[in-house]
Amino acid sequence: MKTIRILLSALLLTTLLLSACTPSEEPTEPPTEAPTEAPTEEPTEEPTEEPTEEPTEEPAAEPIKVGLISDLTGALAIYGVMTERSFMLGMEYATGAPGTEDNVFVLDGQEIHILVRDDQGSAETTATLARELIDVEDVDILVGTVSSGSTATLQEIAAESEVVLIAAPAAANDITGVNFNEYTFRTSRNNYQDSVNICEYITQEYNTFVQIAPDYAFGYGGAQAFRDACTLFGGEFVADDIFAPLETTDFTPYTEEMIAAGADAFLVTWAGGGFIPLLQSAEELGLLDQSALAASFIDNVAQPAFFANAIGNGFDFNLNVYDAFANDEQIDVIDDIYDRFIGLPGSAMADLTEVPTRADLQLELNNPADGPQDDDTDPDGLYDRLRLTCSGAKPNPVPTACSAVRTRAIVKAMCGAALGSAAMLVQ
Repeated sequence: MKTIRILLSALLLTTLLLSACTPSEEPTEPPTEAPTEAPTEEPTEEPTEEPTEEPTEEPAAEPIKVGLISDLTGALAIYGVMTERSFMLGMEYATGAPGTEDNVFVLDGQEIHILVRDDQGSAETTATLARELIDVEDVDILVGTVSSGSTATLQEIAAESEVVLIAAPAAANDITGVNFNEYTFRTSRNNYQDSVNICEYITQEYNTFVQIAPDYAFGYGGAQAFRDACTLFGGEFVADDIFAPLETTDFTPYTEEMIAAGADAFLVTWAGGGFIPLLQSAEELGLLDQSALAASFIDNVAQPAFFANAIGNGFDFNLNVYDAFANDEQIDVIDDIYDRFIGLPGSAMADLTEVPTRADLQLELNNPADGPQDDDTDPDGLYDRLRLTCSGAKPNPVPTACSAVRTRAIVKAMCGAALGSAAMLVQ
């Protein structure tokens, strides 16, 4: 604009000088050409170019913030850690790439920040964290939490602040029942979805029931759902529902109540580490000898206690890979898989001529065909391939390289491969 002003001033000055040096009939020509051309051409081009290009170079929109509240160190931490891991995997799947160390993901140029908080299973802590995420961090969405009681608190705060809440993995019916509001969305199952599926089938084998549940929202919802569903399908409850504190470690008095009820089966609604002492009490006091067990969820910690005797007699699923297979336990595991799933006398497979033999199974799952047994330099069997990156080569093993999580994965993989081989032959 400064250049335009100088040009206009020069033109006007020239016009004045010319008007003083020319006859009187000429004065109308210079002013008509100079002022009309200069102002019409110069200003019309510059304003139209700059505003049209500026918006395209504006910075990206503010990042979307998601507050993920979970129990990472409290009584229900096993589910809280699962929730955090699975949420990050879901974000990676949705965006097509892993997040940064600070859990920042990008989708179509839009940054999404995941702010993780640990409520330790405490409703009071949940409330504090929720207000901090909303008022200080200005999150757009809340996700959580594990405890149904804490989720009820989170749900109320989210509604008051008009922030969307995705409830997960809490299972209480009330979250999308009596406590439902327009800001609540749910990805986890509820108590009734568990109980209807279980009761439809368990009532075909057993007639009378007793049940135990934790003494808080999740337990109340689970007990009511089991009572409604099993009654609907023809079952009968022969005793009042038993509620024990979530932190219970000695289940003796509660187990004795269930034994006294004399029911055909006992139903368990539980979450967290209490599963293990509950089962131990049921076994030691004879409840399992008297009544069948039905439960809606078994986690990786409880699974070995429930099913260790089903695969690998005495095999310890809670050991790291090096210790779990230190004495070639994989051979016994494969033998048990064969005995219990493939070569079982009286089974449909036992009458088929093309079912794999025990030697076939050992060869496929365990034998490193290109080298002697325990030759880690050239693994060929499924077991060796899955184990190699964990325990390292035999001369220099790394005992703690892979945790019990990989131990369980190896056994599951061998089960899947064995059943897959048999199924392929049957087909």
